[in-house]
Amino acid sequence: MKSISDVKSIISQLIQEHSCREITPETKYNVSGIYMIYINNFHSDKIVPIYIGQSKDVQKRCKVHLNEILALNRLSYNNYYNYFFSKSNSFYEGRFKSCKIFKFMIENNCTLRDVRMVLLEHVEIQDLDMKEQEYIKRLNASYYGFNQLNSFLAYFKLRREIAPVSEAEDFLSIVQEDIEGIYSYYDYGFTRFNFEHSFPKNITFLLELNEQLGDTTLFKEIKSEVDRLIRHYKLDHKINEIQKKEKVWTPLHHQYLEARDEYHQAFAVLRDQVRVKFKELSFYSENAFKSFLSSIIKDEKEIHKNDFLKYLASKQCELDFYSLFGEQIAVVNEKLAEKKKRDTLSDEALDSLDEKRVEYQHDRYKMIFPSIQFEPFSLGDRVRNHPLEIEKETNACYIRLFISNNGRSRGEYRKDPFIIRFDYCYLDGQGRRFEKQYYIENETTINAVSGIKYIEKDFNKPFVFNPERFSLTAVIESEIDNSFVSVLAEYKEGINDFTLKDKELVQLEVVFEELQQLVDDETVYYLANTESYRCLERSLINEDLHRHPIAEKLLKVGKRRKGSKLKANNGSEKLKKTEKVKVDSKIKRAEAFREKVLAKSNNTIEVLKYV
Repeated sequence: MKSISDVKSIISQLIQEHSCREITPETKYNVSGIYMIYINNFHSDKIVPIYIGQSKDVQKRCKVHLNEILALNRLSYNNYYNYFFSKSNSFYEGRFKSCKIFKFMIENNCTLRDVRMVLLEHVEIQDLDMKEQEYIKRLNASYYGFNQLNSFLAYFKLRREIAPVSEAEDFLSIVQEDIEGIYSYYDYGFTRFNFEHSFPKNITFLLELNEQLGDTTLFKEIKSEVDRLIRHYKLDHKINEIQKKEKVWTPLHHQYLEARDEYHQAFAVLRDQVRVKFKELSFYSENAFKSFLSSIIKDEKEIHKNDFLKYLASKQCELDFYSLFGEQIAVVNEKLAEKKKRDTLSDEALDSLDEKRVEYQHDRYKMIFPSIQFEPFSLGDRVRNHPLEIEKETNACYIRLFISNNGRSRGEYRKDPFIIRFDYCYLDGQGRRFEKQYYIENETTINAVSGIKYIEKDFNKPFVFNPERFSLTAVIESEIDNSFVSVLAEYKEGINDFTLKDKELVQLEVVFEELQQLVDDETVYYLANTESYRCLERSLINEDLHRHPIAEKLLKVGKRRKGSKLKANNGSEKLKKTEKVKVDSKIKRAEAFREKVLAKSNNTIEVLKYV
């Protein structure tokens, strides 16, 4: 057994060695490799708050992981509880890594600023699996940390893909390793939850790959060890209770299926007999045919019977169909009653079985659900003070805007972007510097301060077969409204509703007027903007300030945007310099193209003009 202090010591060393490769929203580690998420709080004597992962693009994976935690931070205790326990399966089933992290952070008074991620090693894609396992085993991440048991991951892969028998033996070896780990680390990390919830407790599915595997010594030994592990931690009585209820339900269900088949057979005989009689009488109404059959088996028998009798009257037919087919109708009714009886007994047994399954499942969910009450945004924020990029140019105004969301609406609900923070620094021609930071008062920020109710957008949708987890929408004034500070915007800048709680909010027009008093017609503007030009334009329109002189300057700069930094200049000398650079680059491209064509054509083709 590796002691928890030894593992913490190794992790501390790794953090020091790789602190220069910390992955943040501002970095660009678009490489394949092994990363470590850690919560910068190592005081627990039971949990080492780390997660080891791999990705073909660790920068993108950082965004996914952090956004999940940011989303959970917005939920109320009651809503989060509802997503876990209101249905048989947790809404987050299969995505429990972030739930484990969230529980640890809530119970240890952590903040979002404690969430860190470092690139441990750049690894080629084909070697990712092997390297990831090396780090997981070295750091005991499956037992002390937030990682899942290797046996579950191997089981999931083996059942999902068509695997050779050799992989079944590898799987058995992994199960054996986890059995030893569970005994050693049962009381640490989330080992107990991983064991009870996802450890493969029945390995007989391997016999589907190869029946002869059941005769091997390895299979028999591992199966015996799994059974012994289950008995040791007293899971056998829970499994036995479920199996007993399954044994009650299974024969009742088979009896129901038999009764159903007998009913369908009896009904088919009646249907065919009636079809023949209709043909003899030259009755061609399909509605009348259905009305007669419905008058025998449906709950609204009298309504269907009256419809059928009206049809007979319209045909001046005095034949009594109910007497004619009375014998077969009696058989159908008898079989129908038996089917309903068996169906009721089967459903009652199944409900009892499901109730017990859900009870045990919810007991497991409690192991990864926070043990204390919490409020939305209990983890605070991770807002950072971005210094403006100043180029010491006189009579220049440097502006950085933070916009609430990207304004892209994919559904029926509105999504209006607003400027939530406005930073500026103005350098006049006399060596003076004017620098301010404002949080802007508008619809979004006022709602955020008042308190917005955030919900998982797909939780209550009836026909979503692959619901998107950690994807929030908001209920504002009792209606769905997506005009809030989005999780994506928070990921970029760290600003959320918690940030705004204690801030003085200033109207954007007041900021514009203040700036207007500082600048003049010769001022050069530099703009850094968190969203697109179109989004900036919509933000200014939403404030009804798009015609303000400062707004017009910002929009003019926005149209000349290049990358994330927007630059505009009123000086004619610099414009000429820019034009000269464009001309020079065009000449270089033309020369390069001419040489390329000559080389490829063995000097037989000449470029006359480059366009």
